[in-house]
Amino acid sequence: EGVHTCSACKSVAYCSKEHQKDHWKTHKLQCRSFDIKSSKDLGRYIVSNRDLTRDSTIISENPLVFGPKMAGAGPQCLGCYQPVDPGDPKLVRCPRCKWPVCSNTCFGVIHKDHHLPECLVLCNNTDVAEAGNFMYEAIFPLRCLLLQKKNPRKWQQLLSLESHVDERKKDRDVFQDVEKIASYICDNFLEVLDKGSLPDMSRRIIHFICGVIEVNSLEITTGRGEVHALYPSASLMEHNCMPNTKHYFQLDDFKINVLAATDIKKGDNLSTMYTHILWGTQARRDHLKATKYFTCHCRRCSDPTELGTHLSSLKCIGVNPSDVTCPCSGQILPSSADENTDWKCDLCPVTLTSSHVADLMSRISADVDESMEFHQANHY
Repeated sequence: EGVHTCSACKSVAYCSKEHQKDHWKTHKLQCRSFDIKSSKDLGRYIVSNRDLTRDSTIISENPLVFGPKMAGAGPQCLGCYQPVDPGDPKLVRCPRCKWPVCSNTCFGVIHKDHHLPECLVLCNNTDVAEAGNFMYEAIFPLRCLLLQKKNPRKWQQLLSLESHVDERKKDRDVFQDVEKIASYICDNFLEVLDKGSLPDMSRRIIHFICGVIEVNSLEITTGRGEVHALYPSASLMEHNCMPNTKHYFQLDDFKINVLAATDIKKGDNLSTMYTHILWGTQARRDHLKATKYFTCHCRRCSDPTELGTHLSSLKCIGVNPSDVTCPCSGQILPSSADENTDWKCDLCPVTLTSSHVADLMSRISADVDESMEFHQANHY
């Protein structure tokens, strides 16, 4: 009987670590606890191929590529994503491309697989950096483009991810935002490259890449800054507002580790959450529709009470049906999962339109935000 058991599937044992390593190329496909499937509604998704117990590891993988977030990315070190001040007279710059960095000894700046690939492209036009014309939103798409030469296998995996590029082009604001990124990359850097440096340097592929990033990337908070990353398998998990997985990142290399959040049956779809778990149903749905291009119909979204949590419910503004001198103690809830449905009290006849509720929530949110400006961080 072997003394070294595979820690993932626990179904194969070896007499030594050396034999376990030798067998890994053969065993890794059998060891994987999920299968990749495809459907018209979900596209590519993953399902468990065995019963999984809570906290068991499902996925452990390195990112295909990572970089600064695309929406609202501010000045930052391209090695560690720590914010920098471009106006600082002591600002440190990369000695090659002249973009700001936290220091020239930053691990990410000097690492051959981190900043260096895009640095070699940015070097072709240092006038951009010298003029302070930085577009940090363009760095992540540029890193994706460079996979064509840097790692063709990862490039093919990236191409297999969903981009919703056709739907995105219908949104004028989204299209124009990506056009700005494409123009910045093409006009400043790609046009000066030799033809054939990259197999595809078109605006079309940049639009595709930006769609892949928006739809599939996961957010990582490092303590220094914010990073977004794409993963070959983890990016295929479907969304659910009650996900059956949880995950954490290793901050030294951004490896993702996906664990079962609960016991999972063989054949169950593996899910994560692409919005904020403490948002109400309409806010979650609006965010998913705008960024992921689908409407969620999970069990939580389909229940007006959000599985009894009442995270979206409103206190009734009416009076008690049995005693008009007292306020109603009912809850105002949406009548159905339709975003335009009326909201009705569960005890009295009070009804609000969806637009009335949206306006009310918008005003309350604005009042809360305004009041927070006057509260010290530790205020009770």
